[in-house]
Amino acid sequence: MRKEKLLYIILGVLFVTYVIVEYYSPKPLDWTVTFSQNDKNPYGGYILYERLDDFFAEKAVSFQTLYEARDTEANLLILTTDFAPSDADMEAIYNILDQGRTVLIGAQIFSEKFLDDLGIDTKTQVLESITEDSVQIELEGEKTINMPPSFVNITFEVDSSTIWKSHATSGGDVLISKDYPTAKLILTSLPLAFSNYGLVKNNILLFAEAALNKIPEGSVHYNQYYQAGKQVPATPLRYILSQAPLR
Repeated sequence: MRKEKLLYIILGVLFVTYVIVEYYSPKPLDWTVTFSQNDKNPYGGYILYERLDDFFAEKAVSFQTLYEARDTEANLLILTTDFAPSDADMEAIYNILDQGRTVLIGAQIFSEKFLDDLGIDTKTQVLESITEDSVQIELEGEKTINMPPSFVNITFEVDSSTIWKSHATSGGDVLISKDYPTAKLILTSLPLAFSNYGLVKNNILLFAEAALNKIPEGSVHYNQYYQAGKQVPATPLRYILSQAPLR
C-alpha cells in the first residue's frame, strides 16, 4: 500500500513538473501567414495596422467582399497569399475605381483570370532566387533595398509603353499602378513586406511606405476577407446580431 502511495506521489510530482516546464518554456514562433491586425506573429499585420494612422486620417478593418464594399467611401487595402476574385468582385473593383476610391492589392499569387482581365503577365521568381541570401528591390528614386528571397514569388511583366506604371522592380515589376480619372489600382507581388517581419526591417519598411503613399489621404479599410474569410459571431443569435434593428 505504501509503495502504491509513493508511486502516486512520484507520478504527481512528475506531472506538476512537466506542466510547469511546459508553461514557462519559450513558445515556438508561429510562421502562419495571416496579415491579421491582431496577430503579432512574424507574418501577422499588427504593426501595419498600428502604423496606418501615420498615413490615413481614418482606418477600419473590413471582412466584406469587394462586391459588398461598393457602397463604402474608403480606399481599400487588401493583403493575401492568393487573390482570386469572383466575377462580381471584378465588376465591383471597376465600380469602386470609377467612384474615385483607390484600391491596393498585394498577393503572392493572382488568379490567371484576374491578370488576363487587366492585361498583365507574370513570371515566377522562386527558383531563380532560392540560392540567394537576399534579393535586391529597385525603388523609384534610385533607392535599392534587400528582401528575403522568400518574399519574392512572382513579378509582373508589363510593357513600359502601356498604361501600367512601374514603381519597383526585381528582375521584373513588383509594384505597379494604373491611373483612373480620380483613383488608382495598385498591385504588388510582395505582400509579406507589409507583415510584422517585414516592417521591423528598416529597408523593407521603405517599400511598404512607398506603396502606402500611393493611396490618397483620408479613410482606408484594411480588408481581411480575402485572407481570413467572412467573420460571423460564433453564437446561435448571429442572425439577430447581424440585423441592426434587432441588435
